[in-house]
Amino acid sequence: MIDTCDFVVTVTEEDVQAFAELSGDRNPLHVDVGYAQETEFRGPIAHGALLLSFASRVVGMYIPGRDCLILSMKARFPQPARYPTQLKVTGSLDHWNEETALGRVHVIAEISGTSNVVLDAFVDFTLHATRERETEATTESRAHVGTDVGRKPLVLITGGTGGLGIPVIKYLNSRYRLECLTSRDLGSSSSEEIKYSTVDLESPHGLENFLASVDPSEFYGIINMSSAPLSHAFASDDLGSIRKQLRHAVEVPLIFTKWARSPGSSVKRIVLIGSQSGTRLPQAKMGVYSIAKAAMEHLPVVLAADLSGIKATINVIALGATESGMNAKLSARALAGLSSKSGSGRVSSALDLSRLVEFLLSPESAQLNGTVIPLDGGVMQ
Repeated sequence: MIDTCDFVVTVTEEDVQAFAELSGDRNPLHVDVGYAQETEFRGPIAHGALLLSFASRVVGMYIPGRDCLILSMKARFPQPARYPTQLKVTGSLDHWNEETALGRVHVIAEISGTSNVVLDAFVDFTLHATRERETEATTESRAHVGTDVGRKPLVLITGGTGGLGIPVIKYLNSRYRLECLTSRDLGSSSSEEIKYSTVDLESPHGLENFLASVDPSEFYGIINMSSAPLSHAFASDDLGSIRKQLRHAVEVPLIFTKWARSPGSSVKRIVLIGSQSGTRLPQAKMGVYSIAKAAMEHLPVVLAADLSGIKATINVIALGATESGMNAKLSARALAGLSSKSGSGRVSSALDLSRLVEFLLSPESAQLNGTVIPLDGGVMQ
């Protein structure tokens, strides 16, 4: 799509009379010379709608051109266009969103050789359907329902065997086929819908070697829920644990993103599970964990640009306190204390997380990209 265009057009008495006949607007200001000479304009002027037709020419023939469908126009007529006259018409692309196929063009018409503007208009447009573009538009939807008719799309998951991972997997399995990476050999638990692959995320090149063995064109989404074991030591005393946490929280998503950008990839959604203990409410007693989760929150805004070429999204869920996972051993009193800090009056559940992940995987979440989404009920300090 070009960004600018310009052309010169001459407006004659014959043009104005023809437009009046076609539109039915035979106002004497436009077509009666004698009447118009007695007005402040001292002569007949062209219809404003006739000038707008040149804006239509800009979008219909140049920006965006053939596939244009006008949605609306907003115009001013700073000065009258007395005819006969020659106009220079200039168009420039003011806005274009490829994801939504919505754009706006700024059109100016001025009397040639002067700075006298007779039309200043903004035209909002979209692109009408063609068979070629309909095919492109349905690529993601087709990927979401699976390559084969009736086949669920395939999602790659890390951390799917933990306290939160298990209920999330069970929930998502109704809509997706899942391949779960685990450091334990659970091959015997694999089925047609849920496959377990043994991959040690902390071993050198373990994840990279696995990804080299699978085809990114077969996958629709990636969910990273993995985390290294918690350490309650001082962060400055535990660099080894920091490296492990950063491996799960930062390096693994980076590796996934690079793989998702491989030629032929069908990956459209990447969801990272973070924590409110990252940037939102860092915990000194879990300093190593908080540092890693805070670092994860910088990934979406950076990696959204990396993924723009394949029109994929990446978001982080900053998960608050839950009834399971690392809080599974908390007492009822402790959970009640956490619930009291939430605006919702309760801690988050595995179902809350599952539903949000499901939405972020869906085509309906296409405009949510590069974000960190708190899932904590609005926790108050």
